[in-house]
Amino acid sequence: MRTTKMISAEKQANFTLNFLQQTIRVKGLKSLILSPLSLSIDLAVIYNGASKDTAKQLANVLIGGKLHS
Repeated sequence: MRTTKMISAEKQANFTLNFLQQTIRVKGLKSLILSPLSLSIDLAVIYNGASKDTAKQLANVLIGGKLHS
C-alpha cells in the first residue's frame, strides 16, 4: 500500500527529473548536476511569498509534480 508520503516523494522525484530533462534540452547541455532537495526548498520559499495564480501554479508543481514548459 502506497502512503501519502510515498506518493509525494514520487511526485517530487518526477518533477525534478522533468525539470532536469527540460533544462538540459533548452540550454543544450550535455550534463547537469541538480539537488532535488534544494530545488524543492527553493520553490517552497517562493511559494510562501507568492499569491493568487502564482501560488496556485507553484502548489501544482510542489504537490502535483508537473512542470509546464
